[in-house]
Amino acid sequence: MKAIFMKEIGGKLIEQERRDIRPTPVYYKAIYDPYAVRVLANGEIPNIPTAKRERWICVARPMNEKDPAFFVLEGIE
Repeated sequence: MKAIFMKEIGGKLIEQERRDIRPTPVYYKAIYDPYAVRVLANGEIPNIPTAKRERWICVARPMNEKDPAFFVLEGIE
């Protein structure tokens, strides 16, 4: 299924990405928080990035295979 991912910014929907996905009403996408890497003299890295995921909700399903589904960002878990 073709999917268009939209984010609401300032009361307007802005397209973020298009991709082909398996048909689903909820789509999760892994993300990582921005982080700064500090390496100590002995090679240890004290801060490890934590994985989070974006939760996208399908708000419009396609009528046929040529039409895309529209997903809106619901939040970050």
